[in-house]
Amino acid sequence: MNAKIVAGGLLLLVFTSTSGIAQTSIDIPQQTFGLLDAIQQTLAKHPNILLGARQVDISRGVLQQASGQFDTVLGANGQHSRTITPLTKLQQAQAQAAGVTASSQTTESSSYAASVQKEFRNGITIGPQIQVNRLADNLQDLSGLNQSTIAFQVILPLLRGRGHNVVGAQEMSARFTVDATLFQLNHTIAQQLASCAVQYWNVVAAKENLQIFSNSEARGKAYLDDVRTLIDADRVAKGEINQVVANLADRTSSRIQAEQAVLDAQQALALSMGMTTRELRTFPQPIDPLPDWTQSEAPAVTPSLIQSFTDRALQNRGDLLAANEHERAAEVLVPAARNVLRPQLNLGLSLGYSGLLEGTNYGRIFGSPFYNLGGPTATGSLTYSFAPRNNVGRGELAQAEGSYQQAVIQRSDIERTIASNVSSAMIDLASSIARLQKAREAVNAYRVALEGEQEKFRLGISQLVNVLTIEDRLTNALSQALSAQLNYATAIENLRFATGTIVDLNKQTQTLEKSTFLVPPFDWGAK
Repeated sequence: MNAKIVAGGLLLLVFTSTSGIAQTSIDIPQQTFGLLDAIQQTLAKHPNILLGARQVDISRGVLQQASGQFDTVLGANGQHSRTITPLTKLQQAQAQAAGVTASSQTTESSSYAASVQKEFRNGITIGPQIQVNRLADNLQDLSGLNQSTIAFQVILPLLRGRGHNVVGAQEMSARFTVDATLFQLNHTIAQQLASCAVQYWNVVAAKENLQIFSNSEARGKAYLDDVRTLIDADRVAKGEINQVVANLADRTSSRIQAEQAVLDAQQALALSMGMTTRELRTFPQPIDPLPDWTQSEAPAVTPSLIQSFTDRALQNRGDLLAANEHERAAEVLVPAARNVLRPQLNLGLSLGYSGLLEGTNYGRIFGSPFYNLGGPTATGSLTYSFAPRNNVGRGELAQAEGSYQQAVIQRSDIERTIASNVSSAMIDLASSIARLQKAREAVNAYRVALEGEQEKFRLGISQLVNVLTIEDRLTNALSQALSAQLNYATAIENLRFATGTIVDLNKQTQTLEKSTFLVPPFDWGAK
């Protein structure tokens, strides 16, 4: 009889005896998943994908921060003071002579300034500024003096800090880094989806393998019953029972091991799907069968075809495109670092006018820019600075050049790794198909051999041990054929990942098709 297994149950204890098979199981909650359901859950929940998305947010924040260098900056300040200074007898007498009676000098001064400044990506900085001042006291400026200065200032770097490729280097590097993290996120998505598909097929294969060994165990029990019947009829020696009991025990052991393999595979699938701690208590149950190769021949693997697949992989792989962007991000920083070695020489130009308005009314300070205008006034300046050793600049250049060379090496290494992975994945896929076909031939041959050996045993011209041996070989052949089909399914996912054909890098929102995970890419081998 078939051994009863609670779906996905955890086997605690199995007793095997000559009277039958007893087992105790704990019932574990199950939830069925189609392949596409598992893929979608992985896309929505897997921590690596979520971390990659947050890394994109971080890189965008770095870009925004780098762009802040070119923000328009508004500035303002103001102050007001009132100072009372006691006068000496002589000073009081002098003030009396001038017609002012005072024992102290009261001075009020106010100053306000506002400015707008903006640096352009070519290094030029411009901005208007205005400053107004008010001064009044009870001895000298009795009528109050309100003055203003308005100017427009331009600073032109002549050596260091000049040019878009120098001034905007950090922003350009940050923009390339954003693109790199987007490509890397898509690569991570492809990696996790391929892993999820492989784990899904592992569960499907583990359950089918369990069925193979459960059927083998049931046939072993049937053999045991048949031998007992033959012993009771004195057609078989009593000693034959021992090898049948031993054979059944061995088959039961294999079935127990297969049960444990199902549970392990289910947990691996749950983790690959990104299930939470609470969700891991429910074991996923796949409902889609393993993909199968139905053509009569395995697809050809030629050097030209490998090169074609490799060329397309180099265009589709997110990790390589990310490496390209990282290389560009490092490259644009080299000219900026080299520019730091130059002296600082800035030309400053300022053009403006001044205004004046008398009066003790405090509001007149803000009217001074519009009365008694004088000018225009112009100012030019040159500012020079240079550190002879310039360790800061030399250190920055060494770091920038080293980072760029690292990026070049990493990109080159990823390229050659992709080429190797594509070749290996194509060969693995073709080999898995050839193995699958031969494994199925072995199954068919062992079935015919078993039927013949059983017939000879019934006729009394063969021993029971021969039947059991062929039976075990058939079971092993069935398991090997299943393993070959699993290898074929895994090879599809590996080739899909190697060629970068799981997700579309040109789309922000991925639309996934089940067929992507069921057939090789580029219609390879289709007829």
